[in-house]
Amino acid sequence: MVLAGRPHARPGPLRPVVHAAVQLLTTGALDRIKRCGGCRFLFSDESKNRSRRWCSMDDCGTAEKSRRYVAVRRARTTR
Repeated sequence: MVLAGRPHARPGPLRPVVHAAVQLLTTGALDRIKRCGGCRFLFSDESKNRSRRWCSMDDCGTAEKSRRYVAVRRARTTR
């Protein structure tokens, strides 16, 4: 990719993302990288017991818990 005569230059908004990814892969604890159960994004689990399941409880966690709740309610009514 050639941008403005610089063969390896990256677009501005992508630079911080690439920098963070390189930092994580070179100095981070890779065993703490997990995939979100809701949206499939990757996140770093910084919890003490490494039990985090979602990238964000406000988004993915709430949606997943709502789905489970509805499924349990449906199962109760079909008995």
